[in-house]
Amino acid sequence: SYAFTHDMVRETVVADVGSVRRRRLHQAIGEALETEGNADSLLWLAKLAFHFAAAEDSIRGVAYALAAGEQALQASAAVEALANYRTAVRLLGPSAEAAQHASALQGLGDAATLAGDYRAAGEAYRAAQENWLRCGNRVAEARSWHRLGQIYWRQEAVAAACTAFERAEALLMPDDSMDAAETLLQLADLHATSLGRTTEGNAYAERALAMVKRLGDRRLEATAYCVIGNVKARSGDLVAGQTLLERARALAQELDDPALAAETCAYLANVYGWMADLQRSRELSLLRAELAGRTRDLFHLRHVYAWIGQLATLQGHWAEAEQRFAQQEQILEGLQSPEPRAALWAYRGSLRYLQGRFNEAEQEFRHVVELLHPTGSGTLVWHLGWQGLVLAELGRRDQALNCYTELHTLADALDEQARARGLAFAHLAVGYARLGENQRAAACYGKLLPFQGQCSPVLIDRALGIAAVAGGDHVAARRHLVDAEAQARQAGMRPELALTLMQRGLLERPPRVGASTGAAATNAWLAEGLRLCATLGMQELGRRMLDPVPTMPATRPGRESGQPAHASGLSAREIEVLRLVVQGHTNRAIAATLVLSEKTVARHLTNIFNKIGVENRAGAVAFALRNGLA
Repeated sequence: SYAFTHDMVRETVVADVGSVRRRRLHQAIGEALETEGNADSLLWLAKLAFHFAAAEDSIRGVAYALAAGEQALQASAAVEALANYRTAVRLLGPSAEAAQHASALQGLGDAATLAGDYRAAGEAYRAAQENWLRCGNRVAEARSWHRLGQIYWRQEAVAAACTAFERAEALLMPDDSMDAAETLLQLADLHATSLGRTTEGNAYAERALAMVKRLGDRRLEATAYCVIGNVKARSGDLVAGQTLLERARALAQELDDPALAAETCAYLANVYGWMADLQRSRELSLLRAELAGRTRDLFHLRHVYAWIGQLATLQGHWAEAEQRFAQQEQILEGLQSPEPRAALWAYRGSLRYLQGRFNEAEQEFRHVVELLHPTGSGTLVWHLGWQGLVLAELGRRDQALNCYTELHTLADALDEQARARGLAFAHLAVGYARLGENQRAAACYGKLLPFQGQCSPVLIDRALGIAAVAGGDHVAARRHLVDAEAQARQAGMRPELALTLMQRGLLERPPRVGASTGAAATNAWLAEGLRLCATLGMQELGRRMLDPVPTMPATRPGRESGQPAHASGLSAREIEVLRLVVQGHTNRAIAATLVLSEKTVARHLTNIFNKIGVENRAGAVAFALRNGLA
């Protein structure tokens, strides 16, 4: 009959109640709640779990905690699900019956996955797998291996993910089941997406599809269309991949499965991007963002804004690209997945390359390589080519060639039709030609032909034209560059159009004309290319295309904003940050002004302090004032 209207009053009263009496009170409250609640209410179940746990009534506490955890998972309420499953696992203890303990641990893993705590999820799934093994439940053990594989994959531990899926497959086969079909589909997707082994991916996909047809489940059918469409597209059959993925998206939305629909939109956005239909790719990416938001799982947003930023980059919309990259960075701060972070850095690095900010671009790609190299993931093949281009422009020839040697090795290990192989050899053709390695550039021609007409995002036809020029076949080069120009104009890919026009102009330039910018500008293609470069802010890159690759970092003041702007080695961006520090701005204000995240601003400040040899903001301000940077 008491009513405590203030938390402090309630806490004071409870503090005076002895532990035995407190347990009896919790027991009485729990029993009273049992008579008047709603079994479908998450709040009611959570209250019961709380009170019976506090009463040390482990049987009812576990039962209600598990029920509340399951309800929270269905509602995508990650925090509540985690709390309740942790309560259940704690009440059960290590001596609990194996099957019940395993079930609670599996739920805990699912809740941690939804919350984005992949380390905790992995620990829970491993413990669940051991308990299922003890009680001899092969199907449940396979599910734990399957989910552990998904967690490993999210963390880019590709080899471990593959092993986990294979363990699940071994436990489930040869019988047809939903679990077996889903495991085969995961193996197909993993081999095609992260390992670049499209032949093996297709083999797993065919086995999965046959099983799915025998089972007749519509949601599983949608998943199969999604995975197989992605495998087909990455195997070079873009039309077949597009058709299957569109079918998967329609079915997933019809079944109201936002997670599957979001993943399907992600794969479709890639396919339309590779087909140079950037508008459709953007539309699907925006739909993906909407669907992913419904799942409350940050993982489904892992690439979406970075990809939209990349599309903006390809069309020369720098301001939108910066905005989207900043938007993605905020999401990634709460995600324990290295690959999406690497993709963001790579997309931003490609923007810096086009802008002629080569030092900043090199930093981005160095971070990519440092992050992905230890994982052994095949996704590194998508990014090494950009790093080579940047190193070439910085005059670091030996490092660029080493980068291309590694990329060449990775690309040669891929299936001949693998999409990543097309991008790799496009970059190799462009990079080798830039370094004057014409024989190596020409050798890329035959390997690029299967990808003719595609976008990677370098237009394959532009790379084919460069490879043909290197091999002395000007007729083929002209044909490919004409096709690349038409494709760039149709897709609105203005940076690629500028580079294609420049390449065409260099091809058509009369031998007697010198290599100076003024003489070359009389060529119609070069003139249009240079004008477009000026419009887009690509003057530095456009100018460099007319000159041999430098043998050391350029030192011309004002020509490249990414070059060190001071003897201290500060980049242009770091000087921008330093000037705002001098003006008294906080990290948050600097982030808002420069459209960065606070974490990125903090990283810039750390770099600034290290380069100029100071320990704090006051020292940095003094340095700026002494050196005329304020």
